[in-house]
Amino acid sequence: MENKPAVKNILKKKITKSQVLNLMLITVIVIGTVFGYLYYKKTNIVTAVRQVVPVIDPVPRLDYQFSIYGPEADFLSNPQAAIVWNNNIYVADTVNGRIMVFDYTGNFIRQIGGKGNFRGAMQGPTDIGVYNNNLYVADYELGKVSIYSLTGEFIGYFAEDNLKGPSGMKIAGDRFYIFDSKSQEVFIFDSTGKLLNSFGGKGHEPGQFYYAKGITVDEQGNIYVADSNNFRIQVFTPEGKEKAVWKSDQPNNEQGYTIPRGVAIDKKGNVWTANLLAGGVSATDPSGKRLALYNLGESAEDNITLPTAVFVDENNRLYVIELGKSRVLVYDIR
Repeated sequence: MENKPAVKNILKKKITKSQVLNLMLITVIVIGTVFGYLYYKKTNIVTAVRQVVPVIDPVPRLDYQFSIYGPEADFLSNPQAAIVWNNNIYVADTVNGRIMVFDYTGNFIRQIGGKGNFRGAMQGPTDIGVYNNNLYVADYELGKVSIYSLTGEFIGYFAEDNLKGPSGMKIAGDRFYIFDSKSQEVFIFDSTGKLLNSFGGKGHEPGQFYYAKGITVDEQGNIYVADSNNFRIQVFTPEGKEKAVWKSDQPNNEQGYTIPRGVAIDKKGNVWTANLLAGGVSATDPSGKRLALYNLGESAEDNITLPTAVFVDENNRLYVIELGKSRVLVYDIR
């Protein structure tokens, strides 16, 4: 109680004009000193601020690296999938009925398979996976998943009795997740080809598919299916139960799923979708909120047209497979 008069006296004191000017002068000197130091050190002010107060930017950025068209005079024709294994890029060259292998900079290494009557011939490979250092190729036209060594020797077929038209495939751990376009079902197998579960069927209701194709799995085992002609992404639990449905008409997602064909997940858990008729690739956070839609690049070379599949490797590189220009676009995700 004894301090109240002193506090009142302080509050009643008026701030003089000279005091205000002195305060402003001190502020200018401090700011000038900071900027002068940053200039002397050639440090960007934005960079300096972010070092003190980190800014979390949820929108991924893309740095275009290069495009793969195939070896000279033997170009890709309507490729539909690409994966990376041991720093080699494997591309499903669908119309040519083969897998083309490139190094990590896009230089051609070898061809696996091809059309014909020989043992191990392909008809229309649509997706690729690697397990136990063997290459698994989903071939819709052949109606089988073929197994090859990584150097191209044909080994045999996988889960022949269950599949009719495999089109999408994701191998995660010792589980094989295969989408069959003829039955419009998801099949889950163990590594021996034993059927563990299946679900789906043709239709428009939740849990059904209408000309779907792409499939992937996150770290928790949730299953994502690009339900193409239903204009949506369907998310299922590891047991195959409906978990979520992402549609184009949900808030902040206009044109997000216009014939989605391929789907992949990056290191942050963001979901990347190849939207065929939107001519672009969308990035969505794990809850289904769209972060960005990429189509027109900085130059004609990295413009995205008619993307049919996406893949993200361990280095957070994004591979966009295009039907329109029969190529694979390679980006770094930031």
